[in-house]
Amino acid sequence: MFVSHRYAAFISSCPGRLGSSEPPYAVSLLRDVCDVTPPNVLQVTRPPTSRSSHVNFTVCVTPLNFRYNNYQQLVEMIEVNRLFGADHFVFYNYSSGPFVRTFLDAYRRDGLVTVVPWSLPLTVEVWPPKKGVVQDIHYFAQLAALNDCLYRCLGRSSFVVFTDLDEILVPRAHSDWSSMLDAVSERYLPGPSSPFPGVYVVRSSFFRTDWPSDDEVPRLAVDRHLVTLIKTRRETKIYSWSDRSKYIVWTKAVQMVGVHNVLSLMPRVNQVQVDHNTGLVHHYRLWFDDDKNPPLTDRSMHRFTDDIVARVQQRYTAVDAQNKHPDVHS
Repeated sequence: MFVSHRYAAFISSCPGRLGSSEPPYAVSLLRDVCDVTPPNVLQVTRPPTSRSSHVNFTVCVTPLNFRYNNYQQLVEMIEVNRLFGADHFVFYNYSSGPFVRTFLDAYRRDGLVTVVPWSLPLTVEVWPPKKGVVQDIHYFAQLAALNDCLYRCLGRSSFVVFTDLDEILVPRAHSDWSSMLDAVSERYLPGPSSPFPGVYVVRSSFFRTDWPSDDEVPRLAVDRHLVTLIKTRRETKIYSWSDRSKYIVWTKAVQMVGVHNVLSLMPRVNQVQVDHNTGLVHHYRLWFDDDKNPPLTDRSMHRFTDDIVARVQQRYTAVDAQNKHPDVHS
């Protein structure tokens, strides 16, 4: 069990209603504290009481948008994260395509994925850009989705990993996240009154998809376009802990999260900056940088080649059987 669990007693939970020990079944948002009739009623989602439904790691993902239909990226992202310890995923679906919905439905039937409809009553980004269209909110309410996911996971998941679809948080010196966090936390064990580690910030580097692919991979990795295996040239630059970083949090340790860092911590919680040799966010995307940031070959993901290929192939086979559409991935 991860060491920080021992210090759960240090975190106080939100109190119930004044004068009542029972948790509320709903809350209302009021313009005036004297309003008698609430104009809205928002149901409170309660965590499950059964430990059998509790998971260790949940991955929260930025909202799907622009009719996202890259099912190959989706499957690889899910299966690689599962290899590292992910038990569940939460996706916010603003708009997606039919192939992606096919695979999300399959994962949902297996209990691995929660899909939250993310219809926004605001003007959002459009592609291609249209003259005169000004967005009302940043990137499909990304911040709202991330914080919704944090509280959605409270009481259901010990830890939450925050990444985008084109990012993989890779344990570089270990085989999974649990082993990585245990090793990192050993140096930060608190005393009776000291802060304890509840946030793990991981630096990021671009593995550019416009650079040539690696030849030292199985044919199936090429056929399935497994970018974690075929795109092994990354920029020399590794971004700082405050720039393009991503993070893992203990759900009871934080109050508010941002895109690249945590905005508000619970009392007596410490943030840990993970060394890039221990953990690194592999960011697979097109990127155009100056000549002072040359490529270097990084095949650290190749130690997982057999497992990644097998997991991805198994998922395609299972979805084909479930949907009786053998050409869905062709």
